[in-house]
Amino acid sequence: MFPHYDGARAADPINCTLNYLYAIVAAEVELSLRAHGCDTGLGIIHADRPARANMVYDAMEPVRPVVEQFVLQMLRAHTFDRRDFLELKKGDCRVLPPLADHLAAATGDWRG
Repeated sequence: MFPHYDGARAADPINCTLNYLYAIVAAEVELSLRAHGCDTGLGIIHADRPARANMVYDAMEPVRPVVEQFVLQMLRAHTFDRRDFLELKKGDCRVLPPLADHLAAATGDWRG
């Protein structure tokens, strides 16, 4: 099972977008680590927590600035619309298609 990004609760579009992208990156990193035989439960930077792929979060640290830069550039070029997000009853925010599709496609550039 792939990790859900720890910060999956976001109440605003910017953090919701970051969380969505971090979740995709976390899934890609976990696939890669497992393909190379790594025990993803062992963490070096992130404290070990039960039932969490701690190494995934360690390994994705170098990609965080790339994700954040992408979101900043998108904020300069894109005006969000109400249809881009869904607000849940608890106030959490979720990314909706077609924005979700655009974000997911962009993560392919960060592989490697």
